[in-house]
Amino acid sequence: MPALQALAAREQAQLAVLTINLKESPEAIARFVHISGLSLPVLRDPQGDTARAWGVRIYPSTVLIDREGVPRATVRGALDWAGPEGEALWRPLLQPARKR
Repeated sequence: MPALQALAAREQAQLAVLTINLKESPEAIARFVHISGLSLPVLRDPQGDTARAWGVRIYPSTVLIDREGVPRATVRGALDWAGPEGEALWRPLLQPARKR
């Protein structure tokens, strides 16, 4: 989460980073946000519908979505989003959509 938060702050003009919390109460989410210092938006997935729709079964997972709203990659587990491996995944998503 800290790496995603840093990425979101650094690329805020071009990149949106949202977090999704699976099945926890608003109170539990608020406690986590307070304790962790998280400043990213947290969306609730109370029934797990979003996780199922995107095939997420391992937590944490990150789903990278392009400018057209199409999921392009899923990363399971932690990743250094500022490092070359992470940047190779998110940087192409910043490019304008190609004409088809």
